[in-house]
Amino acid sequence: MLLRLSEKLGPIGPSFIFFLVCAYGFFINRVFLSIYHWENTTQLDSILPLFLVGLRTDAIIICLSLIVPTLLNFLLNNPQKIVLRLLLSIYFSLLIIFFLMNEIATWPFMAEFSSRPNQLSFQYLTHPKEVFFMLWADYQWLMLSTAIFLALIFRASFYFFNACIDSIEQWKLSTRLTILPLILILLALGARSGIGEATANPSLAAFSNNFISNQIALNASYSLTHAFYRTQTASMLASELYGDMPADEVITRVKKYMNVNERDFLSKNSTYHAVKSSHNNETPKNLVIIIIEGLSAKYVGHLNGGHLTPNLDAISKESIVFSNLHAIGTRTDRGVQAMTSGFPATSGSSSILRMDGAQNDFFTISNLLKPLGYNTSFIYGGEKHFDNMASFFLGNGVDTVIGQSDYENPSFQATWGVSDEDTLAKTLEVINKQSNALFVSITLTLSNHKPHDFPQGKIELATNNINSVENTVKYTDYALGEFFKKIKGEPYYSDTIFLITADHPYKHSSTQPVPVDEFRIPGLLFNSGLPAKKIDTLASQLDLLPTVIPLLGHDLRHPMIGKNLLARIPKSKLANIMIFQDIFVFRTNNTAVLYPPEKKPLTYKLIQDEWIESPVDEEVIKDGLAHILFPSVAFKNNLYESTP
Repeated sequence: MLLRLSEKLGPIGPSFIFFLVCAYGFFINRVFLSIYHWENTTQLDSILPLFLVGLRTDAIIICLSLIVPTLLNFLLNNPQKIVLRLLLSIYFSLLIIFFLMNEIATWPFMAEFSSRPNQLSFQYLTHPKEVFFMLWADYQWLMLSTAIFLALIFRASFYFFNACIDSIEQWKLSTRLTILPLILILLALGARSGIGEATANPSLAAFSNNFISNQIALNASYSLTHAFYRTQTASMLASELYGDMPADEVITRVKKYMNVNERDFLSKNSTYHAVKSSHNNETPKNLVIIIIEGLSAKYVGHLNGGHLTPNLDAISKESIVFSNLHAIGTRTDRGVQAMTSGFPATSGSSSILRMDGAQNDFFTISNLLKPLGYNTSFIYGGEKHFDNMASFFLGNGVDTVIGQSDYENPSFQATWGVSDEDTLAKTLEVINKQSNALFVSITLTLSNHKPHDFPQGKIELATNNINSVENTVKYTDYALGEFFKKIKGEPYYSDTIFLITADHPYKHSSTQPVPVDEFRIPGLLFNSGLPAKKIDTLASQLDLLPTVIPLLGHDLRHPMIGKNLLARIPKSKLANIMIFQDIFVFRTNNTAVLYPPEKKPLTYKLIQDEWIESPVDEEVIKDGLAHILFPSVAFKNNLYESTP
C-alpha cells in the first residue's frame, strides 16, 4: 500500500512515506514512554497536548532531514538513476537508524537523568571506553539486541526505499517547478515549527509543569541535534538564551547577595573582596577537600538518610554540619568547579574546566594559597584527562595531579578507575610527601558512579543487588572511615581543616519542572579546634570555600560570590543558583524562579513544603537573571583572574 501511495505521489512520494514512517515510530515510542511513566502522565489535565506537542517536535527533525532529498527528487530529470536511487536509499535508511537509536537510548537515559538524550551525551562521548563498559554492565542484552534489530531495520529500509524511488511516476518539469516552492515552504514551516520570529528550540516541549511529561513530548533526535549545535557555537550563551542585562547591573545585583561589607570590595565593578582571618592561632591551617561522587543527602544517615554512612555520621558529631546544602548542578565538572574555584554554573554544556580562557591564571583555591607556601595536589581515581581536569588544575596552581595511570598495583580496578580505598590511600601518600610545608589537597572519589562496581568483602551488603547505589555509598563510607583512622595519627592532623561534600546528587527525578529539593548534598567541615554544630541555613556549594578561607589563618582576597556560612547572614541574602539540564533555578528560602532557555521564567513559592506556581517579586526575577549572567560577565571581562 505504501509503495502504491509513493508511486502516485511522484517525486513527493519517498519523502512523504519517510515522514509517515518516522512519525508513526516516534508516536509508538511516545505511547510506551507515557505508559511506563504513568505516574507522571496521569497528573496532566489531558494527555492529548503531550502527543500534539510531540508531533510538533517530531515534525521539526523530520522536515529538516527531508529538504535535501526532496530537492533532488524534484530537480533531477531521472530519479530512477542507479546512483541517485542508491544514495537516497542509504540516506533514508541511515536516518531511520539514527532516529531509532535515539528513541531506544531514551529509555536508559531517562532512567539515569530523567531526560531525553541531550548535551550530556556529548560530554560522555569524550570518554568512550568508560561509557561503553558502564553501559555494558547494565544494558548488555539491550545493546546486543539493539545492534541486531538495527541491522535488520537498515536492510529492510534500504530495500523498501529503493523500491519507492524506483517506482516514482515522472512529472513534467513545469509541474515539478510549480509544486516545488509549496513543498519547500511546508518543509521550512515544519522545520521552524511555525512562522514566528523565534526559531524552534527544545523549550517548545515545555507544555506542562511536569518535567518528565515534557521530556516525553520532546523528540530525542531533535534534542540531541540541537545540543550538538549548541556545543559547536558557544558555551556561554546566557544572554541569548535567558535574557540580557548590563554588566554593571549584573555585578551590582550579585554583590547584593554576597554578605560582604561594601568597604571590603576592591572595586565597584568586581566581586573581588578582602577577607580577614578569623583564626586566632598563629599556626596557619592545611586544607583537605574530599568530593564524593554522586552522594545525595537522602543516603546520608545524619541527614535522615538511613544507616548507610556510619563513618560519616560519626565524623558529623565532631563537625560543623551544613544540613541544607545544595549542589549547583548534576554533573561532576559543575561540582568540581564550585569546590575548587567557587565559580557558578555556566550555560551550555561546558564547564569552566574546559574553557580555553580558564586554563591558566584563573582563580582557584590552589592559585590563592600556593603563593603562601602551600603544596597543592589533586587526586582522582580515574583518567585525569576526564572533564579536562589535568589541564585545568596544572595550569591553575596545582603542583601534583594524580590520575588512574599513577597508581601502581591498585587493589581494585573498576569501570571508571580505581576504588575509593586506593584513591584515599593515594591521598594520604601525597599529603605525607607534602607535609613538610603547608598543603591543600583535593580528592575526587568515583566508586559511587554507575555501574557501582566495588571490591567485595569490605562491607556487609545493604541490598542483595550487589551493584546498587546503596552498596557503593556504604563502601565509600567504609573507605572514608579507613582513611580517617590512618590520618588521625599524623602530626599535622590537628592543624588541618577537612571539608567533605559531594560533587552532585545521585539521581534527580520529580514531577516538578526542576527537582529543587533533590539537589541537597552532605557538607561537613571539621578541625580539632572547631566546635561541632549544625547549620540549617540555605546553602550552596558556592558557599563552602568562602566559609573555609577565613579559618586558614591568612588575610586574603578572592572573587567568589558565595557567603561565609559561619557568619550571621540576613534572610534577604539567602539564595542559591543551580542548573538542571538547561534550566536555571534561582532559589531563596521561600521562592524559586525557573529560567527555561528562550522562554519566560516560571515562579514558585514554598507553601506547606510544596512548590506552588505563584507570582514572585520582579526584582527577585532580575536578581536571578543576574546570577545566570554573572559567569559570562566575569569570564569575558577577566573578573575571575587569579590576581585582581
